[in-house]
Amino acid sequence: MKKKVYQKSDLVRWYDYYEDRIVRDAGTGVVVEDRGHGGMYLVYRFKHGNTTWYERYDLIPLEEINAPVPEK
Repeated sequence: MKKKVYQKSDLVRWYDYYEDRIVRDAGTGVVVEDRGHGGMYLVYRFKHGNTTWYERYDLIPLEEINAPVPEK
């Protein structure tokens, strides 16, 4: 059984792509539903104010983006 990558209420960065995998749009959102172990997640997109399904490969956890900077 695969482990779920994201859970409800996780903050994520999402990416929309053209067919040749060039980024068309990106933003932040929150996971509101997952579709079993298939790796599909319903994300509420703050930028557009709507929900869209994303594969786990099109999402990045927000804490990875805002990682703390180590002190010198």
